Amino acid sequence: MIQRHSAKNGHVLVLGNSSFSAIVLEEFGQTDLLKGRSIVMLSENRPEGLSRAAKSRVHHVRGNPCDPADLARVKPQEAVTILVNCVGEGDCGAKEREIVAALLGMSARTGMTADILVVSECDEDRNLVEISNGGRVWSVCPIALFSRLIAQVSRQKKLALIYRELLSFEGNELYFLADPSLTGETFSRSLRAFANACPIGIRQGDAARLNPPMGTVLEPDSQLIILAERLSGIERNEAILPAPDMSAISDDSIETPDSEAFLLLGWNRFCPAILRELDRYCGPGSRVLVVCENARELPPSGEFANISIETKEGGIDDEALLGSVPWQCYENVIIPGTGNIGDSAAVTALEVLKRALAVQGFANNLTAVTWEASSGRDWDEDILPVALSFRILAQLVLHRELYPVIDEITTPLGAEIYLKPVENYVKTGVPVDFYTILESARRKGETAVGYLEGQRI
Repeated sequence: MIQRHSAKNGHVLVLGNSSFSAIVLEEFGQTDLLKGRSIVMLSENRPEGLSRAAKSRVHHVRGNPCDPADLARVKPQEAVTILVNCVGEGDCGAKEREIVAALLGMSARTGMTADILVVSECDEDRNLVEISNGGRVWSVCPIALFSRLIAQVSRQKKLALIYRELLSFEGNELYFLADPSLTGETFSRSLRAFANACPIGIRQGDAARLNPPMGTVLEPDSQLIILAERLSGIERNEAILPAPDMSAISDDSIETPDSEAFLLLGWNRFCPAILRELDRYCGPGSRVLVVCENARELPPSGEFANISIETKEGGIDDEALLGSVPWQCYENVIIPGTGNIGDSAAVTALEVLKRALAVQGFANNLTAVTWEASSGRDWDEDILPVALSFRILAQLVLHRELYPVIDEITTPLGAEIYLKPVENYVKTGVPVDFYTILESARRKGETAVGYLEGQRI
């Protein structure tokens, strides 16, 4: 049994046109949560960049979402969930508040009960939307979430590929699964309960916890937070499974140092937030060198507990300046781009930097941030597109209960996702199954969720 909004009757209603509308609409086509449910969009212009398949799924109605008469045409009282999204358009916050006011004005007359999710451009807009509507409306700021993703990805090479797999509808998805047959069992026992799905945590009431203590007992109202390709395809394992190969379990533990070093190659208005996130993740003694022409709104050094910041003035194309950088001292390099919607200049800079580092024999962890309003379905392991945060948004539209899980994954306060050497878990050169890796991770109080081979997850 899965608890989610899409279990109700009704259509998904999208109001407003955003530069990122196509990303969200395309993402809806990757999941079985809709189960044939219709998608209706009301906006003054058709969304650009939709594939032919997405166009066939979306019923577009031309009109003004702020106009009650136009709203009545798309029947918000019959919607299962409503998304208000004008991000990337002029005066986004004011437009969205006007749309919400029109919706709430209809609510008393029509009995509308759907959740209303507003996509905000900044945290200030998000707070204003939620406070002014007494909790009836909730809001998410994908750009603020993106700053957190940049900080995490920049610390672990190939983590962007993992997030693409776990936090979008592509590949495996996160579900809440209530399985009465596991009531009274421990979380540890649930790890081997499924043939093609991986439990990663427990949801109890409104609280979710990833990687709980292995002895945590599943209550009658517990739900497993589980990774699976499709909800409809989850299969239970046979009662008796082969025992893990204990002789293949490794006692090694290769750990990364607490202090880290970063080179921020460029600057935009989101960089202060990225630096604050790095400060939350990094250990004491970490340092950041910022190379840019003008570090506007650089936070004062006293604001940071774990990182020290040094600045050098110069452009990303300043060959003499870049030639003076001791690259061996900065294992992590972030190219943040301009922060302007549509910008992909960081990709060009990334290719230039890769060639320059290759000549010197360096293989730094590079993260190029792109701000294009495109689906970003295929990207290099060194590229992090803003599209990912809007693909996460698509999950929240259909799966509101997932928000605490995503919040935990993308903050340092709870469980985090790490890419660790296989030698930490099993001996190399010995054939093992994934159950043996699960058992090795379990003994360390960790939950193994998969493995990465090249770019294949």
